[in-house]
Amino acid sequence: MMTSTMRMANNALYYAAAATTAIAGILHLILVPNVIGSNVNTAIFFLVAGIAQLFWVVPMIKKWGKIWYYIGIAGTVVLIILWALTRAPIIQGASI
Repeated sequence: MMTSTMRMANNALYYAAAATTAIAGILHLILVPNVIGSNVNTAIFFLVAGIAQLFWVVPMIKKWGKIWYYIGIAGTVVLIILWALTRAPIIQGASI
């Protein structure tokens, strides 16, 4: 059985996850105006990532369930892979 202290600590973790995700989303959205003039694809990436991360605050606070957490983890992995691909020398020279 979960004690009151354990429940509060558990809730704190959900709120911390929501807060850090919101901060990441806000930072991505702040970067959009900085790069839109030089690289539209990067601006679109930051815009989509920022919106997705801000949306992700809702499932964390509302505790929608494990499937939503797994989708969030998968989305984060996809963002990291896309970021890594943009740093690969072969990809940087290609025009999309």
